Amino acid sequence: MVNRQLRSTTIKRLIRKTPGGKVVTIYKPKKTGKHICGRCKGILNMPYDQRKVRKLSKSEKIPSRPYPMLCSKCAEDVERYKAMADVKFKFKFDANFERDLTIEKFLQKGWFEKISESK
Repeated sequence: MVNRQLRSTTIKRLIRKTPGGKVVTIYKPKKTGKHICGRCKGILNMPYDQRKVRKLSKSEKIPSRPYPMLCSKCAEDVERYKAMADVKFKFKFDANFERDLTIEKFLQKGWFEKISESK
């Protein structure tokens, strides 16, 4: 039986043949995946290699702007969407405002009800 710690699915199993002819199983940790945007699934410009990430400080690992799980374009879209909602409901300006649920899932729960009540 294999060690309990090696039974995990987070460890990659490689079957190799040694020069002596024996077949052995080598256990290696899996590589981490690339960071992707939560909305458009584009690759974020963050280090993902564990050896490089280990050497960075916390401020270098995560963007210090709002919505760090989104790429800069999608984060800008979210801010623009919030501004359009403010204009539509707070200032009673007749603007074409259609709800976009792909953006709203990154906003706080109940934000639309708060804005729409302030009519």
